Amino acid sequence: MEQPLAIALSIILIIGLAAIFVVSFVLYRKTPEPKGIEKMPEESVCAGCEQKDGCLLNLYRSENGNKEEK
Repeated sequence: MEQPLAIALSIILIIGLAAIFVVSFVLYRKTPEPKGIEKMPEESVCAGCEQKDGCLLNLYRSENGNKEEK
């Protein structure tokens, strides 16, 4: 393949991928949140909590309050 043709195809490919990225990002930002979604509390709220067993937000925390390493 000739070099100018290869360069042109590469540029077209990069522009096409950038266009797909921009369109998908715009569509993602315009999508509304589903109804019933709750906002997660801040990390500081969970850090001061004494309830370790029954809280659904603390499922991935160890006994000392730090995030478990996997």
